[in-house]
Amino acid sequence: MMVLEKRNEETSASDVLSTINTFLCYGNQTPVTKEGRVFTVIFATIGIPVAGLMMVGVAERMKRLTKRIENKKLPCLKTHSTIDNILKTILIHVTMITLLVLIPSIIFRVVEGWRYGDGIYYSFITLTTIGFGDYVVGINDDRAGKHVYKFLVVVWIIFGLSWVGAFIGDTTEKYKKFTERKENENRQVGDGNPKEIKVKDTKEVVSLNI
Repeated sequence: MMVLEKRNEETSASDVLSTINTFLCYGNQTPVTKEGRVFTVIFATIGIPVAGLMMVGVAERMKRLTKRIENKKLPCLKTHSTIDNILKTILIHVTMITLLVLIPSIIFRVVEGWRYGDGIYYSFITLTTIGFGDYVVGINDDRAGKHVYKFLVVVWIIFGLSWVGAFIGDTTEKYKKFTERKENENRQVGDGNPKEIKVKDTKEVVSLNI
C-alpha cells in the first residue's frame, strides 16, 4: 500500500499520480513507504513518456490549427503580408492566453477563494511546470463534485502544457528560419553578385588592352 505524507493537507493517490504524469511535482504530496516510492519510480518511468507522447499529439493538432489560421489572409490586409502575419500571431496567442490563463484564473478565484492575481500566478507556475506547491487546487475541499473539478483541472493542465510546448516549438522554428534567411542574405552580400563581378573583370581587361 502506498502511504502518502500529508503536509497539513488532504491528499489521495490519484492526485499524486496525475501530478507525476503532468511533470509538475508540487512537493505537497510525497510517498513515505518503500513500496510507495518503488511504485512511484515504476509508474513515472512508464507514465511520463506516455503522457509526453499524448501532449506532443495535442500540440501537433494545435499547430495545425494555428497554421490554418495563419494561412488565411485577412481581407483588409491582403497587400500587407507582414502586418497580416503579425496580427494573426498576436490574435492566436492572446486567445490562447485568455482561454488557458485569464479565464481559469477567474474560476480559481471563485472555487478556491484566491485573489485573481494569485490565480494567474498559479496558472503560470503550473503551465511552465515550475510547480512550487505554494498554491494547489482542491485542498481540503469536501464539496460535491470535487473529483470532477480535479479531473477538469488535469485536462486543463494537459492542454496548457501542450500549448506551451507548441508555442516554444513554433517560436524556435520561426527563429531558425529567420537566422537562416539572414545568414543567406549576408553570404550573398559577402560573395557579391557573380554577374556583376564578371562584367567588372571584363571592363578591366578592355581598359588594359586600350
